[in-house]
Amino acid sequence: MFKKLILVTALIFTVNLHSQDLGFGDSPFGLGGGYTGQWIIPDVDWLNTSLSGFGTSDLGKSGFYASGGTGFIYVGFIKNLRVGGIGLGGSTSEKVTLNGVNREAVYSYSMGGVTLEYTLPFIRNWGVSVGAVIGGGSASVELYRYDNSPVVWDNILNDIKNPAASVNNYGRKMSTSFWVITPTLNIDVPLHPLVSVRLGGGYTLPLNKGDWKLDNGQVISNVPSDSKNNAFYVQLGIIAGLIFY
Repeated sequence: MFKKLILVTALIFTVNLHSQDLGFGDSPFGLGGGYTGQWIIPDVDWLNTSLSGFGTSDLGKSGFYASGGTGFIYVGFIKNLRVGGIGLGGSTSEKVTLNGVNREAVYSYSMGGVTLEYTLPFIRNWGVSVGAVIGGGSASVELYRYDNSPVVWDNILNDIKNPAASVNNYGRKMSTSFWVITPTLNIDVPLHPLVSVRLGGGYTLPLNKGDWKLDNGQVISNVPSDSKNNAFYVQLGIIAGLIFY
């Protein structure tokens, strides 16, 4: 244990001296990555309006939990700039039983891409960075209606073969994908030279309005014109790496 402590101390000291020789001593440097948890609040007013009458409570209006990961490295040739990546995703659902029939609605949202961040040079000891995520996102809606009767293989196939059949168990999934740019603000508070706590957030702005598609890729027409895939999120996570501010 003592030998490991000496090795880590020597590594930190060596990297620090090397950074001074390269002229990076007055700016953050290093690399790290880790787990982040997010609370996502998407723009789903249009969706809940469409689902009125289905019976379930509003989906995702107050937000829901998502999980993901992030990583970055400071590029030495541009002071205070770090480049990395992030990915996150989560879902929320609502259920209700009406007249003996169960109904469920599920909304999922994910986003990821390349991160570009500039660490503010006038704040020392902490890493306060402004930047953006450039990448892609996706969203999906799943709707289910089912009773409490046993689900039988033959009945499923018969329902598909016979368009006139009265279906008790029914489900559809609709999804879309899009390009996004997400302005971000992150604060990294070092607990140790190798561990930091990250607190931050961002607002996802879709760059295009992707088609909504049904289960097998069929494009859905007449999707509400006010459908949006914007989302605000806050995050809290643990970053591990060798980072100096």
